[in-house]
Amino acid sequence: MLDDAEVLKIWAELNAAFNRGDIDAFMAYMADDFTAMASDVFMASAAEFRAAAVNGRNNGWTEQHMTSVSAHNNLLTARYFNIFADGSRTEGAGIALFDDRGKIVSIRALNNSGATPMKLGS
Repeated sequence: MLDDAEVLKIWAELNAAFNRGDIDAFMAYMADDFTAMASDVFMASAAEFRAAAVNGRNNGWTEQHMTSVSAHNNLLTARYFNIFADGSRTEGAGIALFDDRGKIVSIRALNNSGATPMKLGS
C-alpha cells in the first residue's frame, strides 16, 4: 500500500502535467488496466481517457485547479474546478484509486454542469 503522502505527491505531479498541457507526462501515471467515468462519459481504457483529455484541451479546457485533496490507503478524493479558455469554469469532485506501484487504476468524477469537457464529439 502506498503512503498517503506519496499518493498526494503523485496527484500533484500529474495535475501539474495536465495543466501545462503535457498529456504524455499526465498519462504516464495511468495503469494499463485504467478505466474512468467523468459525468456521463465512461472510458474503458487509458487510450480512451487520453483521447478524451486531448479533446477537452482542444475544446478550451486549460486547467484543473484543486481546491481540496485528501488521500488514505491508495484512495484519493479531490474537489476542483475546471477552467476554460473563455474564462468559464465548472466545479467538480472525484475519486481516484491507485495501485501499489503508484499508477491510477480508476477515476470517477462528477461536476456541477452535468457534462464533461472530455466528451468526444463536443
